[in-house]
Amino acid sequence: MLDSYPTAPLRTPQENPPPEEIPPAEEDEFDPGPARKLDPVFIYFVLIVIILLGLNTFTAEIRYTVVWTAMTVTAVIALIVDKIKIDTPTMTEIYVGVGLGLLIGLPLAGIGAPLLQQVSVDIFGKSTDVAVFQTLAFTMPLAEGLFFRVALQSARGAVFTAVAAGFWSIALFGPQLNVIKFPLVAVVIGLAFVFVNAIYSYARHRFGVFASWSCQIVINLLLLFAARFVTLS
Repeated sequence: MLDSYPTAPLRTPQENPPPEEIPPAEEDEFDPGPARKLDPVFIYFVLIVIILLGLNTFTAEIRYTVVWTAMTVTAVIALIVDKIKIDTPTMTEIYVGVGLGLLIGLPLAGIGAPLLQQVSVDIFGKSTDVAVFQTLAFTMPLAEGLFFRVALQSARGAVFTAVAAGFWSIALFGPQLNVIKFPLVAVVIGLAFVFVNAIYSYARHRFGVFASWSCQIVINLLLLFAARFVTLS
């Protein structure tokens, strides 16, 4: 009679479900990044020493050529050695960078055009307008973009990069400006260098490398190239 009653199937102990995978935390470029095989900070301080001490007796064109070439070569080596990835550029990045550059550059150019004209003449000396355009549109954004916004910012974060790049601009262009005769003007220019470099680092962090690159080109051309053609009444 016992065989006539249905028997419940034997239950095997339920295996523990696999733990849910926790997605990795997003990288925050405002925090220091991982250690690099080629530390761009060391190269940065070496370049600062070179432009402050080693190249003081050379003309501005030679100083710019040496340091921007060194920055570009170092940045390319860092990209290869540390396998730093750069996303494919998009038109959205370019539009955002150009728009941000116009938003920042146009008011500054409108307010300080006479001062910017003198700054551009002092920085580039007797260089032709064609050479100045090529420098501001290609050479300078390429060298500083690769070194600061790619190599250095990937390793040290956006805040450190903004401050370092601002001080770099002061050290690079300061000797061409009459900072002793006009110290207040020099302070204003120095703060402007730090400000625009902070904008570039923000654009790199928020929108991408090519947004920062296009932003720098637009601001360069507005503040240091277009200002050269301002006619004072």
